[in-house]
Amino acid sequence: MLCNLYIISFFIPLEVFFNWGGLRLEPYRVLLIIGFIKYIAGKQKKDDGCTILNYYILFTFISLIVNHGFEFALKTSGILYLEVCISYLMGVMFIRDIESLKKKIYLLASLYIIIMLPSLIEFFTGNKIIHSFFEKITGHKQLAENLYSESYIRLGFTRTTSVFSHPILYSISATFIIPIFISLYSLEAKKKTIHLFKKMSGLIVAVFIALTSAGISVIIIQIALRWWYKNQYKIGNLRKIIITSFYTLLVIIHFGSNRGVIKFIATSITLNPQTAYYRILQWEYTLDDIANNLFFGIGYNDFTHPEWFASSVDSYWLLNMLQYGALSTIFLSYFFIKLLKKTYFESTVNDTNNVILLGFRLLIISIIFVGFTVDFFDKLQPLMYFLLGASSWLFKEINKENYENKNIVK
Repeated sequence: MLCNLYIISFFIPLEVFFNWGGLRLEPYRVLLIIGFIKYIAGKQKKDDGCTILNYYILFTFISLIVNHGFEFALKTSGILYLEVCISYLMGVMFIRDIESLKKKIYLLASLYIIIMLPSLIEFFTGNKIIHSFFEKITGHKQLAENLYSESYIRLGFTRTTSVFSHPILYSISATFIIPIFISLYSLEAKKKTIHLFKKMSGLIVAVFIALTSAGISVIIIQIALRWWYKNQYKIGNLRKIIITSFYTLLVIIHFGSNRGVIKFIATSITLNPQTAYYRILQWEYTLDDIANNLFFGIGYNDFTHPEWFASSVDSYWLLNMLQYGALSTIFLSYFFIKLLKKTYFESTVNDTNNVILLGFRLLIISIIFVGFTVDFFDKLQPLMYFLLGASSWLFKEINKENYENKNIVK
């Protein structure tokens, strides 16, 4: 029940909250506090992923003490601990086999279908009916004013926020769920493509009506990688040709373009080249601050930039390095690298687990990729770590299967 409520809480708009002791408590944070109590009382077995995340939070806490003092550090790192470590543990505690994973992922997909109609109305008319409804009930107006401006109209349509605080969260959250959903559905006894698209309709709509190139790019990468991993043994010698052609293309772009490979790709695969270039400038303007505050970052202070340039940073990896420094970022990077590495250790006896494993591999690759152009703020961060925690049982089961099979062979 707690896990289902936690999943549903991701879809409660940000207008629903209360302040307590200087902390903003939305329903999902309240449920995370309950989850923390359950974790402490239940004496759960240690999870190596959680251990790494604990070190990440520890060095974040130290960084914030250095930059802002103990009280600020305690409140801010406390919220971060809930949204990262406890959200990850919610996945570990409540998802322990394929059936529980299927129920939670299918619940998430169903919730996207439920919000699809009001989201489409927002897309076509610009009327944010979900947020307007909760504003009237709570009296809290929380959406940023610029979300109502013409800058959030593309191709004649409104970039849709739905229940989220920003269109990009609506899109990217859906892309994180899709690879696991497809892997699970592919295991169904009676699977039809039309049924797949029906059940995924809410997720697919979310990716596209947010009108963000990041979400669309992630889907393209997932499709390409899924094809690659499923056919890598069939294509044989073509692998070398494909890889060689890819690197040759990068060399041609590098010498044939006056922007370089990264700038060329960033400004070419976007619905708004100006936004892409703006994000490139964020990396350039923050480098000096990172170099001068390498170990503990600058905290929540503003980075050095021209007056006309906004102070936001649209990259999860860059923002972590800038705010918390190298020490915390090393542990955060290690967490994702170790998790990704686990997805390449397949079961030698259970193909079903390998199918699900591919879904989590694509999820982690998607997170690493899109993290360079998107910050995982608001509810996207806890949702992401919840999904990552949901992989813990799978890694343990595959290790157990392989160990037992190795002993049988001996």
